[in-house]
Amino acid sequence: FLKFLVDEEHLEAIQKECMKLYEQEYIDEKIGRVIKTYLPDLRAILLDLSDAVEGRT
Repeated sequence: FLKFLVDEEHLEAIQKECMKLYEQEYIDEKIGRVIKTYLPDLRAILLDLSDAVEGRT
C-alpha cells in the first residue's frame, strides 16, 4: 500500500480526484448561496408565472 502512495503517478491521480471533489463542493456551495440570495425573487417570478398560466391577473 505504501508503494502505491509513494508512486508519483498514483499521487497525481489521487490529487486530481481530490481536486475534483473540492471543485464540485465549491461549485455546489456557490450555487446554494446564489439560490438563497435570490429565493424571494425566484418565488415571486414563479408565482407570477403560475398566475399567468391559470389565467389570474
